[in-house]
Amino acid sequence: TEVAFLSKDPVEIKGTWSTDVGLTDATIQAEVNPLGIPAEAFFEYVDDANFQASEFDNAVKAPATPIDLGGGEAFVEASTQIGGLQPNTLYHYRVVVSNIFVDEVQGEPESLLTFPLPGTIPSCANDAFRIGLPSEGLPDCRAFEMVSPIDKNGGDIKVLVQALSYPARLDQSADSGDAFTYSSVAAFAEPQSSLWSSQYLARRNPGGWSTEAINQPKDSNNLIENPVLKLDVQYRHFSSDLSNGWVSQYASPPLDECAPEGFINLYRRDNATGAYEALVPATPTDLSNKDPRIELQGLSADESKAVFRANAKLTPDASSKKDINQLYMHTRDPEGGCGQLTLISRKPSGTPITDNSSVGSPKGMAEYRRSTVARAVAKDGLRVVFSTGAITDTENGPLYVRVNTDLPQGPTPGGKCATPVTLGCTLEISSEKAQFWTAATDGSRVVYSVGENLFEYDVDKAMAGQPAVTQIAGGAKGVVGASEDAARIYFISDEQIDSEGVAGEPNLYLYEPGKADEYRLVATLSQRDLSGIELFGLAVGVPTPIANGVRISADGSHLAFVSQASLTGYDNLDAITGEPAIEVYLYDTTSAQVRCISCNPSGSRPVARKFEEGTVRYVAAMMAPGESQTFAPRSLSADGNRLFFESFDALLPSDVNKGMDVYEWQRAGSSAECQAKGMELYVPASGGCLALISSGTEETDTEFADASPDGSDVFIRTLSSLVPQDPGQIDVYDVREGGGFPVPSPPRPACEGEACVGPAPGPPADT
Repeated sequence: TEVAFLSKDPVEIKGTWSTDVGLTDATIQAEVNPLGIPAEAFFEYVDDANFQASEFDNAVKAPATPIDLGGGEAFVEASTQIGGLQPNTLYHYRVVVSNIFVDEVQGEPESLLTFPLPGTIPSCANDAFRIGLPSEGLPDCRAFEMVSPIDKNGGDIKVLVQALSYPARLDQSADSGDAFTYSSVAAFAEPQSSLWSSQYLARRNPGGWSTEAINQPKDSNNLIENPVLKLDVQYRHFSSDLSNGWVSQYASPPLDECAPEGFINLYRRDNATGAYEALVPATPTDLSNKDPRIELQGLSADESKAVFRANAKLTPDASSKKDINQLYMHTRDPEGGCGQLTLISRKPSGTPITDNSSVGSPKGMAEYRRSTVARAVAKDGLRVVFSTGAITDTENGPLYVRVNTDLPQGPTPGGKCATPVTLGCTLEISSEKAQFWTAATDGSRVVYSVGENLFEYDVDKAMAGQPAVTQIAGGAKGVVGASEDAARIYFISDEQIDSEGVAGEPNLYLYEPGKADEYRLVATLSQRDLSGIELFGLAVGVPTPIANGVRISADGSHLAFVSQASLTGYDNLDAITGEPAIEVYLYDTTSAQVRCISCNPSGSRPVARKFEEGTVRYVAAMMAPGESQTFAPRSLSADGNRLFFESFDALLPSDVNKGMDVYEWQRAGSSAECQAKGMELYVPASGGCLALISSGTEETDTEFADASPDGSDVFIRTLSSLVPQDPGQIDVYDVREGGGFPVPSPPRPACEGEACVGPAPGPPADT
């Protein structure tokens, strides 16, 4: 028996890790397979100073009595809690296993870092409004401000998940942080109608926040039969200052004197006056469609031009083919008239396209609200990139760009635009089935793929009759993001480029055309990163913004993304199941480094949450999902120095609940810098500070809703009562730098008994 035993490994150790690391204690664990021989185990641990001097010679053994592993042939877990540790100290530990044949089999050393003692909270000018925990522990002199009203007719600020499996809501902060729009299933604040998902606009005033219901009025039942559309949020987009909103009207009456009767219209709402402007100002040719859809897909920067698709003939020159999506542009009349409607979906010959059309590229031609439209409408509105295809196609058709949208159709010799192009015309980018990814904001460059080949199209060269197509890469799996000028493009390819990357694996590259080193490997991701959970916004490379767990700064120098791969050496296996868990990463071009922002600072394995949406995923942390094709919550600040994310794992000692919390990461170079900002912890591995934005004590999930571009205002949705006047429902809060309001005085009690008797009457008047 002994000879047979010595011919194989004495035991198998699958992994060793820590959990529940605190200031002075931790739990250390290992998975061991005794391989059929009765075995027992213990752990030994030692601080870093002793480890560097003599490794485990002076180690402490735990537990006092070795752990009985049994004698089976499957992995069993060994676990022990260790205490008496020093705060803010690095410890090394390992498992040691023995059986009747072998005195000791030592596992690989692992390490953990205990948390430091809480630092001194810096004083703030608004300390009077930072009342009690957790307010006084907020970073950056933030204070909680209750945005939603106390009186909500007994309802919560929440929405239900509708049939397309994502929340029917649209939440957005004004760039200034002084206004916020949000959705809720509850109807309150004297709405003009009650919808499946009602919309509200809150404004910050000197004494607090006020809320206005901005549901459009309706005096009839829905004019549509499609149940999915009935359940969806009807607002499609808001301007950056929230002064305007674009909303669908599925019922009567028309909201503008220019709007035709009996048609599902799209309106621009002036949120200062409540006035509506119809984007379809003329009666369509055919009103027989029982499943009408009209979808906003892009705006010019000044919002004077709105591009949308509709499955109806809205202009005389549009196609008469029934039930196909056609593209139109509404140009506002500066004199206040009804504006002008222009057909965009034309062939290079100038004739209307008779297949479905969509700005950018859709996720299947039958989808809606989830197209890839990033910068497909140029900032001046004069160039629009669009796809075509049959409604039953699983792939897109040819890709086009409409140029000079404000000018009449130009000549088309041979069925193509005359060159140079000086009038309105359609240029064919690709005659094959193509996927649009992004474009430069000025419409000069278009990034797209055909099959697994990634290309760039130069619109200006094409207009001048010059060769316009450049191949970027092969083996392409998708574009992650790009700078506004498309001078920096992040894409995924399973090919090696310049001897970098791993052949056959999803390599994330940065492409900077014109530079000496045009291609740079950012990281090699996991194959499972290429498919995602739409509801939670986790996939990196898929062409659906709602499922796109990516944020990028305008200049492309900072890229935040999620991945199941361990990109920094952190053990990201879920502590319960051992499955790889999704974490949030940040890359910047200056350091050319990927940093894990959400990895547990103690080094312990994450406690992730399991999600099942098509594919099972374990999520330790994530960025809030996009809610429409034109806007995603701003998890990454404009300068790339702040990142807000949702974590299921407790990353700080103050996070004591088991729910999802909102965290802030802020770039910093030292613990002293973090201390001055009131941030709870400096994490050298991430190159920044970490702090809780939510309470960390509420058992139900707290969600990140949005932030102002500079991150000074962070809006969260939580059940926590974070100000004294909150009676305890789900509300929206602004966690605002230098914010806070005086606590309102309680209402005076009603009079009782003799207190209700008025003053005695005076003497009778002289007669």
